[in-house]
Amino acid sequence: MNQDMIHFIMQRMGGCLDNRQLVILQGTLNDAMKQSESREITESPEVLLQAFLASKQLEGRSERTIRLYDQAIRRMMEYSDKHVCVMNTEDIRDYLAWYRNEHGVSRSTLDCNRRMLSPKST
Repeated sequence: MNQDMIHFIMQRMGGCLDNRQLVILQGTLNDAMKQSESREITESPEVLLQAFLASKQLEGRSERTIRLYDQAIRRMMEYSDKHVCVMNTEDIRDYLAWYRNEHGVSRSTLDCNRRMLSPKST
């Protein structure tokens, strides 16, 4: 659950609840969001990366492809101070812009990294 969803729920319930009830609802939703996020971050980034790479191996990806996934994800994890479970599309875009500027990579290399880091391609 994210802040946009909380805002949506608060707007929808605004006509049904008084101010005291709305305050209680918002606190409850914020607590639920924090609890949900904390459950996601129980594993270390390294454990999650190894599980991800193992899943790619089970899918039949080549050793070279798995190595490229490993390198791309490790570089992004080193770049960011966020846990991989809370990274979002904007974080990936920021990293790719930095990577392009810092390393002067070609468009095809950057596209390859984007595809490997995109949640849709994993």
